[in-house]
Amino acid sequence: MAPGYILTEGIREAFSKGALNEDDMIRRTPQARLGTPEDIAAAVLFLCSEQASFITGSIVHVDGGYAAYHGPEPIPSFNHSFERPDRSVSSGNI
Repeated sequence: MAPGYILTEGIREAFSKGALNEDDMIRRTPQARLGTPEDIAAAVLFLCSEQASFITGSIVHVDGGYAAYHGPEPIPSFNHSFERPDRSVSSGNI
């Protein structure tokens, strides 16, 4: 299990002391939020379940996509509006 930034008292303290910037962390996370202890618990429960019985030797990142960028900089700007692009096909493009 490789948890990302989980909203705990320690992380809240790091934000309040300026050691981490909450807006930057959220902006560079595709899920547009920090994780919760419940997110980690759900992943652990899944891994302990029969549905995960064939998963072995894997690192499961539970970080909302944060690790996909290999570090805190540069911070990409995601469009978190979740608007889907128009993928309609006109009759002339078939």
